[in-house]
Amino acid sequence: MSHLINHDGSELHVSKRYFSSDVEKAIIQIRKEWRDAHAVPENAHVIFYAPGNEKNETEFTSESVRKGVKEFLLKYSAPTSLSPKAHPLSNFVTVISLHSGSEGEKYMREFLKEKEWTGKVIIVTNDENNHLDAMCASDVGIIHDGQMISSAAACHLPTMNLFNMRMHHQWYHDLFNRWWNDMNIIADRNVYPEIIGGEAWFGKIADTLAEWYVKPDQRYVMIRNFDGFVQEGMSYKPIDRS
Repeated sequence: MSHLINHDGSELHVSKRYFSSDVEKAIIQIRKEWRDAHAVPENAHVIFYAPGNEKNETEFTSESVRKGVKEFLLKYSAPTSLSPKAHPLSNFVTVISLHSGSEGEKYMREFLKEKEWTGKVIIVTNDENNHLDAMCASDVGIIHDGQMISSAAACHLPTMNLFNMRMHHQWYHDLFNRWWNDMNIIADRNVYPEIIGGEAWFGKIADTLAEWYVKPDQRYVMIRNFDGFVQEGMSYKPIDRS
């Protein structure tokens, strides 16, 4: 993407019309390199999961996501799927993104020792931005509330957001903010679905995974909805917050 940067690297040239297509070219290249390096076939379906950096965040998401992924795979992978055209279980991969040295990483590694995760699992961390490469290589995302949601939008990764909120907290948030994650706020629409509190149960997660799996063009719908807004979320110019 060097053609988007000036000679001394101080300016980034962006265009509302062409920005997303330029980014997509780079993402496709990173996707191929990452999948080749991890022996993941091009036709494999990759789920990116970021459980959170704090222990309480990982506790909130881990079991629901584990069960949600399992239910989704039982319905859509062979030999358990009822579809004669279902891909084998080996064609489905879950990438779990952990923040090195965090309490969330410690909890998740212990969790994976105790609980069986259906399908192949690859663990990545933030070291050398491995988690961003994995986002580019993935097909869908499940992320606990945080900055990584904005990163997922920049990497064109369709993502559901899990939020650990009590009902009264959610009510006030809806009343004053409408949306919770930064990208939905900038776009002023619920592009990345916000799954809050008790709604973040495994059945809802499995259904959302299934909906995006049978409608892969959902990725491009989300890219179009965020097109132009990704630049507004970047810190390449001062933002007037007065």
